[in-house]
Amino acid sequence: MIAAAGPHRLRSLPIGLVLLLVLAALIPLTSSRPAGADEGLAIEGVVATDDKTIEIDFDRALDEGLRQYVEANANAVRAFIHVDGGTAGGPDAALDGADLQTLGAEVFAVDTPEQDTLRIVLPATTTLAADGSYQLWLDGAGSSFDDLRIRAADGSALAGASTARFAFAGSPAAATLASVASVEPVTSRLVRVTFAQPILAGMAAHAYTTNPSRITVGGVAATYVQKVAGSDSRVYDLYLGADLAAGQQHALQLLGNPTGTAANGALRTSAGRVDPAAPVGGAVTFTGAAVPHANGLAGVEVSDDRRQLTVTFDHKLAELAQLPTWRPNGIGDRPVVESPRTGTTGDSLSVAELSTVLDLSGVVADAGADPSGTPGVAADLAGSLRHTAAYFADRRTIVVSLAEGSVFGRGSSGAVTLLAGSVTDVAGVTNAAAETLEFTAPAGDLPERGADYEPRDRDYLTVDEDASTTFTHYDYTFTPGTPTPDYRVDQANVSDRVVEEEVDAIVVENKYIKATFTPDYGARLLSLIYKPTGNDLLYANPVGTPYGHGANSPFYANWLMVWGGVAPTFSEAEHGKYWFLPWDYEIVETDDSVSIVMTKTDTINHRQDGRFRYGATGMEISATYTVFKDKPVVDLDVSLHNPGAVAKEYEYWTLTTLGPGRPLHEGSPTVEHLTPLEQVRRDSSYTWMADVERRVNPDAPPNSEAGRELYFDNMRYLSRWLGGNGIAYGLDLPENPQGDWWGAVNHENEEGVIRVSENDITTGMKFWTWGFNSSFDTNPYSKGNSGRPYVEPWGGVTDRFFLPDVLGPGETKSWTETFMPIQDLYSVTNANEHGAAVVDFGEDGTVSGHVFPTDLGRDAVFRASLVDAASGEVLVRELFRSDEYESAKLEADAGSATTVQLVLERVSGGRQTLLTAEESR
Repeated sequence: MIAAAGPHRLRSLPIGLVLLLVLAALIPLTSSRPAGADEGLAIEGVVATDDKTIEIDFDRALDEGLRQYVEANANAVRAFIHVDGGTAGGPDAALDGADLQTLGAEVFAVDTPEQDTLRIVLPATTTLAADGSYQLWLDGAGSSFDDLRIRAADGSALAGASTARFAFAGSPAAATLASVASVEPVTSRLVRVTFAQPILAGMAAHAYTTNPSRITVGGVAATYVQKVAGSDSRVYDLYLGADLAAGQQHALQLLGNPTGTAANGALRTSAGRVDPAAPVGGAVTFTGAAVPHANGLAGVEVSDDRRQLTVTFDHKLAELAQLPTWRPNGIGDRPVVESPRTGTTGDSLSVAELSTVLDLSGVVADAGADPSGTPGVAADLAGSLRHTAAYFADRRTIVVSLAEGSVFGRGSSGAVTLLAGSVTDVAGVTNAAAETLEFTAPAGDLPERGADYEPRDRDYLTVDEDASTTFTHYDYTFTPGTPTPDYRVDQANVSDRVVEEEVDAIVVENKYIKATFTPDYGARLLSLIYKPTGNDLLYANPVGTPYGHGANSPFYANWLMVWGGVAPTFSEAEHGKYWFLPWDYEIVETDDSVSIVMTKTDTINHRQDGRFRYGATGMEISATYTVFKDKPVVDLDVSLHNPGAVAKEYEYWTLTTLGPGRPLHEGSPTVEHLTPLEQVRRDSSYTWMADVERRVNPDAPPNSEAGRELYFDNMRYLSRWLGGNGIAYGLDLPENPQGDWWGAVNHENEEGVIRVSENDITTGMKFWTWGFNSSFDTNPYSKGNSGRPYVEPWGGVTDRFFLPDVLGPGETKSWTETFMPIQDLYSVTNANEHGAAVVDFGEDGTVSGHVFPTDLGRDAVFRASLVDAASGEVLVRELFRSDEYESAKLEADAGSATTVQLVLERVSGGRQTLLTAEESR
């Protein structure tokens, strides 16, 4: 059947086209949906906006995943869209019912406020006839549209596997090359440029550093370019490096390729690309604004849970003018880092750092009591904030967090003052004057935290042996004729289609955690949700993509596809041999624990070359995950056994992908590596690391072993991996008396994860990330590009990859790794299976300690003490009960103490020392 074209919202059409559409609408057509029915996503209409462009309007916003898929993969949907009605021998002859992939057309997701349109741009050889009558339809070629991921933001999918045919008329309007419709001054350093056409590609984005500048206004070079969201890629804000004179005529000069000279980088519309060297024409002159450029506060808002305060600035910030740079060269003010494509920033601020930017006052109440009635008097908030007091949600927005356990009083008032001379925006302007905005907190009740957590429940333990989970990834087929069948995947065998693979899983829950295991896919702990917050401690890839193919692949199987979680890798380096294969397993249940014993014998001999040389060792590995009834932890007991009569070389590493404090498929840009290490050695390939860290041995040759040793300060933060991805290995972990742990923390909420192990056995620690920009700028649907927002620390039995350990005949090596949540800790001094603690000296002569125990039972009573390690004097001591959200905090005058130890003891059930953490000044 054929469905009528619907109206195309928010666009004005030529009169001739309107008449053609009216005539088309008079044709008796059958609707694809009964009146009043809502069966999910539906096509509302199809329209040609010019002779090269067709747009499909849907009845609701499209799923962000579909929009990303279309953006990342040219073949995401075009093979399933057909257009008919062309005339033989005419410019539209190719529109003969073939799919758009065969035609060579492209599909774009349109950025309008409704987010409900797909745009088709025809190839250079095909043009719609002004008087043409056409039909468009979708055909899934036997697959449902749900399977093809053609879905709405509300989760509904386009129904069925084929649609009605939608009639539309050709357009009398000819597609045109990029031209400027208007330039409007906003301030003396900000102009808004509107193009006459949607810009499909080629426009600069974010920080603009092209030199010599190819974007100037009145002779002044642009410093920053911001696309205006929802403008159909027509409207862009240009920030300038100097003031334009008010009341005078100025002209925009925008060269066809704003970022270079290549023709294929020039501005592109449906008509094609402009000359890269010629200025873009149109209405490029304007009169300078009388409004001086200044940066101040745009808004202040308290969150619904009254735990955070969001401060918005007039313009994006480039630097914090009162803080020094963190870069080793010491040049300049503190930059506010931003990724170049998505504009993600991950900077966080301590209380002292925040105080150089903002003064805050407000009324703070205890979250447990949260009294109603008359609010108190506003007071300085500096003492009521978290240690990591704030983070940048983006370059315009700082989010300030109250200390755990505190909230703004119901309906209370407060104020935020931006200090004079504290921030510099992307136009290079530093705020000259202070500015104050007031705020009022919501008056409603506090929302519940952790939807699946009931604090009044008694301890319990459940196991679902028949659960399943979904791994969304690009489809692939195994390469035939390999030494190991169904093992190798070549690039040519990776499809353009994304599929949802159902993987058998085992889900174990207690009161505090929900753990998902996949023995059938690499013996992994895929997800570890901390129920009190509802967030995961781990990260899993939302869309997997095979990559790293070929004979020189860095991976043993000649390919890799990242999923995530915690996984044993064995018996070769770089993800080992069994990362995607099923392991044998059995479930062992007691009243107090559930253990999943996963086992494998090393029999694969797929590849032996200079690095992968161990062969089929015959060694046996067991990886036993255990969840306990009364603890928020998962233990991983690893045992390696050599049953043979000769010694065997091998490698073992535990892989982790950490993304605490967010849902499983998200990662925070504020994440910090937590580690007792002070120094690392970078892999020789990653020279950029020496630009962000100080060298331990600056006189040594830069690429020698000694020359590659770096202090590990800035690279603790993912936001400072600015040179790209990289590998660094920890130094001297076994020698550290407080070295049996590492992990990560999310500074948006101080939720973290810690791995505790016996690091005299697992002596190796490898750091890997994709780099800040790749982590947050990579479209997750990018085929072959697996950059994702997590950190990936590894623990192994040797100091680095491709360095073997040896297991003698009949020998067994075993150890335990514990994975556990931490809450309300900005850092860690020491940790073990009983908890984690941080000890810190203040500049005012005080010493503080925060401790978070893993025993969260209602009956547990603890004692925490800060002790002068030299004299044994107790500086402060407190009894407390553990809390699911808040660490116990102590503070004392350090006096003459130079080393202070925090001692955690359990008092209930017989006194027992659980943890010590020691710090010196």
